Amino acid sequence: MTLLECDRAFVLMGEPTEVVASASTGLVQGEPSMSVVRQCIEDDREVIAADLDERSDLRDQRSIVALELRSVLCVPMRHQDTIIGAIYVDSRTASQRHLWESAELMRGLAAMAAVAVVKVRYFEASVKQARVAARLAERERAALELAEKNKQLQALNA
Repeated sequence: MTLLECDRAFVLMGEPTEVVASASTGLVQGEPSMSVVRQCIEDDREVIAADLDERSDLRDQRSIVALELRSVLCVPMRHQDTIIGAIYVDSRTASQRHLWESAELMRGLAAMAAVAVVKVRYFEASVKQARVAARLAERERAALELAEKNKQLQALNA
């Protein structure tokens, strides 16, 4: 949080988009501005508002007014051509001109986070496939054992 000098940070993913991780300095509570997150994801580009007084398209949004936010940065998490989420930070301080410099850092973090999420998904899929394969192998072993027992039973009956 001190690296970006923000009050809150969120990682959002899924459809519908929801918070999967968050951190806060305690000054501001609640959810991120979902209209900013939607704009970021739908436009597939970061939303940078170093001073919301200069962004008439954002400053009148209910969530921004209610939280008394002064700066917002939201960067999409992209893997190949797919948006898988967003990283969002905001602050109530007067102006965050450094957000323009922080945008590059956030793009890098978002790219690394997207790769990590995709790797976790691949890992989960491979674990699921391994479990299915293990169940199939157990069924096959049980079927062979049953066939052997039936063969023995037929021999005893003969």
